[in-house]
Amino acid sequence: MRALLRVAVCVVVAAFLCGCSKGAPTKDDAQPTAGRPKPKPSAKQDVAEAASKPAAKPKPMKVVKEWDFTKLEAGKWEWTGRGKQLREAKTGGAYLDLDGDGAGPVLRNANVPAKEVDAVRVTFSLDIRGGTGVTEVDPDRVTLLWARSEDGKPGKGWPFADERLKHSEKPGPRPRAKAYRFNVAGHPRWNGQIEGLCVAVNVPEGKLKKGERFRIILHKIELLK
Repeated sequence: MRALLRVAVCVVVAAFLCGCSKGAPTKDDAQPTAGRPKPKPSAKQDVAEAASKPAAKPKPMKVVKEWDFTKLEAGKWEWTGRGKQLREAKTGGAYLDLDGDGAGPVLRNANVPAKEVDAVRVTFSLDIRGGTGVTEVDPDRVTLLWARSEDGKPGKGWPFADERLKHSEKPGPRPRAKAYRFNVAGHPRWNGQIEGLCVAVNVPEGKLKKGERFRIILHKIELLK
């Protein structure tokens, strides 16, 4: 009988010790994992995810009006040179020999509402002619100037002014002709009725030798919205 009592006591003590070794249930054990809210991403993670996403492509602009000098007859060009006429190039397009810095093509009767145009794109190439042949060069700067109705019309004085100009974006590498774009939307004086446009080309200094000249060959001028 005493042996049986000893065995029973041992069993009870062993069971008690096993239960204590497991420890009390923790907070994590008490809460089911399926219902836990996910941790919020950090600011660094947000920046990294935003950088990894591809940038949205800019919406293509619509051509409101264009002058394609490679296709238009000379009598329909509408554009002229500053103090001289454009001439038809044998290779296509219209050319103008520049007789000074800032010279370029001029549109004297634009008659375009400013609100209908957000940008102007001019495609041309610039060469050095004379001497040993033809050498392609890049202009130092290309600038668009404009005149509104209240500023006067081209042909009656010079209505263009530095307060109404926009420098072009730098064009990407292209063979020969390059497109120079002027984003005029948002300029405080791009408003009202645009009567005249002028593209001024600043040529690089120290490039010409005796008997040489700069020649601009216009391919296309576009008004964009």
